[in-house]
Amino acid sequence: MKLYYHQPATRWTEALPVGNGRLGAMIYGGVDREELQLNEDTVWAGKYIDRANPAALPALPEVRRLLFAGRNTEATELATQSMLGIPVNIESYQPLASLIITRPAALLTGYRRELDLRTGIARTTFGNATQEVFASAPDQVIVVRLTGQTAVQLHFEREQESHPLVLTGRLGADGLFYRAEAIVLPVSASEMVILIAGATSYVSPTDYSADPAARCRAVLDRAAGKTYAQLLATHIADHTALFDRVSLDLGSLPQIPTDQLLATGTANPAFAALYFQYGRYLLMASSRPGSQPANLQGIWNNLIKAPWNSDYHPNINIQMNYWPAEVANLSECHQPLFDWMTACVPSGEHMARAHYGARGWVMHHVSDIFACTAPMDGIWGVWPVGGAWLAQHCWEHYAFTNDLAWLRRQGWPLLKGAARFILDFLVESPAGQLVTNPSHSPENEFIKPDGTKSKFTYGATMDLQIAHDLLSNCLAAIVVLADPAEEPFRDELQSALDRLAPLQISPRTGRMQEWIEDYAEPEPGHRHISHLFGLHPGRQLTWSKTPELMAAAQKSLEARLAAGGGHTGWSRAWIVNFWARFGDGERAGEHLRLLFAKSTLPNLFDTHPPFQIDGNFGGCAGIAEMLLQSHEGFLHLLPALPAAWPTGTVRGLRARGGYTVSIAWTAGQLTQATVRSDSARECSVKYRGKIRHWELTPGTETSIFS
Repeated sequence: MKLYYHQPATRWTEALPVGNGRLGAMIYGGVDREELQLNEDTVWAGKYIDRANPAALPALPEVRRLLFAGRNTEATELATQSMLGIPVNIESYQPLASLIITRPAALLTGYRRELDLRTGIARTTFGNATQEVFASAPDQVIVVRLTGQTAVQLHFEREQESHPLVLTGRLGADGLFYRAEAIVLPVSASEMVILIAGATSYVSPTDYSADPAARCRAVLDRAAGKTYAQLLATHIADHTALFDRVSLDLGSLPQIPTDQLLATGTANPAFAALYFQYGRYLLMASSRPGSQPANLQGIWNNLIKAPWNSDYHPNINIQMNYWPAEVANLSECHQPLFDWMTACVPSGEHMARAHYGARGWVMHHVSDIFACTAPMDGIWGVWPVGGAWLAQHCWEHYAFTNDLAWLRRQGWPLLKGAARFILDFLVESPAGQLVTNPSHSPENEFIKPDGTKSKFTYGATMDLQIAHDLLSNCLAAIVVLADPAEEPFRDELQSALDRLAPLQISPRTGRMQEWIEDYAEPEPGHRHISHLFGLHPGRQLTWSKTPELMAAAQKSLEARLAAGGGHTGWSRAWIVNFWARFGDGERAGEHLRLLFAKSTLPNLFDTHPPFQIDGNFGGCAGIAEMLLQSHEGFLHLLPALPAAWPTGTVRGLRARGGYTVSIAWTAGQLTQATVRSDSARECSVKYRGKIRHWELTPGTETSIFS
């Protein structure tokens, strides 16, 4: 479980990441000049802005009328003029600083640079010198230990400016204040420990009153009172308590550097195990209780103006970041997403009223730590179901944990608020069915019969599937909550669910339709495959319940791939999950290998291109999905095992219902499986088409199919 190299990084995408959820560092492993590029999760330009457009609500009825009448171009022009937020763009997540360590020139004798995933320690060795770096979650500092080195010089750099070991500034004329600070603790003539802290004035989306200096000083004073051994032991105990919950053994890797392995060894099944654990490591490093949620680059960004602002993209990207959270046994790492959603609700409620005259809360396709919930960027931003998709994570968290207290406290208010918006946003179509209007299939466009192109429509398939997912999850939650006061809301949900426009199969192609009409596509290999949401991450489409729709969905995926789909890292990762849900291990494995070969950087970061971390998390989730599924109400063991993984073991995966599952197989055949339940219940388990039922004792591992 190590990444290692025989030379320093020369580019940022070769550097190695450490993080504690709030603070991150990219470590180059330089000899005479080392760089630790630093991030803190609230270093965002901008501030809260009421972006509501007063023209939006008056324009909405006419936009809807035009779309129902097939006058998409006119609807697009009106919505672009009237429905986008003011202003129409957000600002970027930014780097905090770089700590530069300058030391006398040395030979690269015995040089090795590594990242130990199990301990979270990045280590560089050359000659008799060693550098160890870790980001401590308990102590909220980045710790650097240098041994065998003398005459070391340290300074911070930011935007080509050099600073001593305190760097302060402000993000624009009226933005957040920030601070980076380091202290040096000499141990001996050739050993020192450096403690790095970082903070901003951010408290909440609308409160920027914190004192960054006081925040830095508090954590540095606490950490400085400990020895390096104490800091290290506390960090390792915290890190391994999460990391060691899951193990995956698919064989052994050749003992060659990771960059060489990436070039020659990704067909080895053990590389998939390394990639899976790297995804878990990255989620632990970029999302911990109390931190902001992982953004488009986790927490690692070296650019003042990052690609896509390194923002939150709720039209798949932030959701994909959290696909592995529950199944990979990192449920605590899911919590920052829910806390951020909760913080966004006041803005989302305001936007729902101002733009749509609706109850509940809304979010569109772009957001930030300042609770941006408005339609942004362009016409494709008028897609008000991002919050409804995010709410799926609330139900998933409950489904995996059975944490009823959390559901009552935080999950249900988020679910109910998202559903209230959808209930009010749905309107009756000319065919008498409930649809969303306006609507998109994210970032994709279609060709109308008259040859015109448009992105803007009503009742796109993804919207209908998201609405179905949300309303169904709310109905399930009401059963669990057993609150009689929710009965009227239950009736409202069921009535809307019964009237949703159905999913459609194109009579022309036999594929799942992506839009309400059977349109042609100008880009048939588009990176988004949104109309298969109901297959994954939803559960509306299954072979047992909707075989005809599943067959149509498979034809859609095959057609998208034949036209070049999957050309971005995150899109390829989504395809792995699709094939796993189809039960096709060979094609899931094929696209996993393509993810490694075409969309993986030297430090194993995913590339869109450029770097986006969602592909790492989506790929991690896809590997788990190939080994265990639970979305149909039973545990499905090895549902998509490829022939290339003939023998292996996985321990500690989580399943819906509050189960922890371990599996072993040899020559493609299950040899052992154990299940531990958080509470006593009957457990249904499927393997190779047969379902058996087991009575489990809470807290006790039970062997099944053995």
